[in-house]
Amino acid sequence: VPLDCRDPHGMSPPAHAAKEGWATVVEFLLSSNQVEVNGRDLFGRTPLLLAAKKKKLNVVKYLMTEGGADAEATNALGRNILCRATQLAERPEDIIDLVSTVVPTGKCDLRVVDNEGNSAL
Repeated sequence: VPLDCRDPHGMSPPAHAAKEGWATVVEFLLSSNQVEVNGRDLFGRTPLLLAAKKKKLNVVKYLMTEGGADAEATNALGRNILCRATQLAERPEDIIDLVSTVVPTGKCDLRVVDNEGNSAL
């Protein structure tokens, strides 16, 4: 089975694994050098954005520290990892967890504004 396949929504195996929080699977797929860490689906979402959306902090941390993910990536609406987290969080703790995972890496611009003029701040 080719590892660079896509589903009807354009999601790759790393995207599905990231969304589910399967860090070991994400690591395995990326180590194959047959998939793109920053591959986008039809909605412009990368595995990192999907992991953040689903609050899979183990995958977020791996992708940002070892996986080579682009922390500045935005989806089709111009939303980066922090914008997505602050918009989708159900509890303040969810935002704090993601921010404390992402910000120390220094790889994500807190001032990014999406296509509607909203920011994570």
